[in-house]
This record gives sequence, C-alpha cells and structure tokens, in this order.
Amino acid sequence: MTPDTDAARPAAQGSHAGQWGLAALLLAIVPLLLFPLMVFLLIFLLRMAWETPELERQHLDYGILGGRAVIYGLGGLSALGLLFGLVGLLQGMFRSQPIGLPLADIAAALVSVAASGVVALTGEYVVEDLNRMRNTRPRLRAADAEKREVKAAVERDPHLEPDLDLAMPDGVLVEGKADAILVKAGRGEQALE
Repeated sequence: MTPDTDAARPAAQGSHAGQWGLAALLLAIVPLLLFPLMVFLLIFLLRMAWETPELERQHLDYGILGGRAVIYGLGGLSALGLLFGLVGLLQGMFRSQPIGLPLADIAAALVSVAASGVVALTGEYVVEDLNRMRNTRPRLRAADAEKREVKAAVERDPHLEPDLDLAMPDGVLVEGKADAILVKAGRGEQALE
C-alpha cells in the first residue's frame, strides 16, 4: 500500500448513494409485489361486473376512476423509484461512494416500470370492456332517481303499469326499460341523454 495513491483518492463522504438506493428499492418493490394481485383483481372485477345483475352505471364509473387512480399511482411509484435510483447513482459517482445498491435499484425500478406498464395496458383493456358493457348490456340497473321518476310517471299515467310490470319481472328495473317507460310517459329525447 503506497501512501501516495491512498492520499490522492478522496474519502467517501457519507452514505447518500446508499440512502437514495434504499429509497428507490422501497418504491420499486411495492408495485412489483402488487403486480400479480392487480392483474388478478382487474380480471376478477371485469368478470364480476358481467355477472352482477344489479349493476348501475355509477358503479362502473366509480370503479373505473378508482382503478385508474390505483394503477397510475403504482406506475408513478415505479417511476419515482427509477428517479431515486438515478439520483443515487449520480450521488455515488460524484461523491466517490459505492454505486452497487443504486445500480441494483435501477434494475429493479426498470422491471417495476415495465410491470406497471403491463398493468396499465391490462387496465385500459378492462376499461374498454366496461365501457362497451355500459353501452350494450341490457341488465344495467336503473339508478334510484330514475326509479323514482318511473314510479311517478306510472302514478300519473296508470296505462303504463303493465309496462312497468313487464320491465321488472324479477324485481329489478333495468335502465333500458326504464328509459322506454319514460319515453312513453312523454320524457322524449331526454331519456337518451
């Protein structure tokens, strides 16, 4: 060991690179751990939406909004983990600190970003199917306000009572049949909006 080479090399200043690397690892691991669960939940929720007879449009809208918030939030965590890993790498290079942890974290964050992208694409396909179901499915339950409007229309015009009985043989008033009753009652084009 020669004193000249040891004195020429600056000593490592703190553990900034390691701390950034650990933060990046924490942020990148959460979406990776939740990846299989998220894919399963997306497919399960789509299946349940198809099979639930008493589903309202607002349930679909809130489910889509919440799903997108969670999916893109996890994607944001992945991207933040990648950013923290890059900051840790730069800290290690400029401060002459070990860069192994930030490099490993960058690799984990890249995998996490890719997994988040897969979940986001899967989620968008699920949203597309839910929107198609919302527009074509005859079994979407009428909202409570629409039920009250139909009952008020039937009370005003008793000739609509057979239509109401036909519209809900199983006790569930579906959206399309409620709209048809309201059109007969004179609501007109507002039923289509």
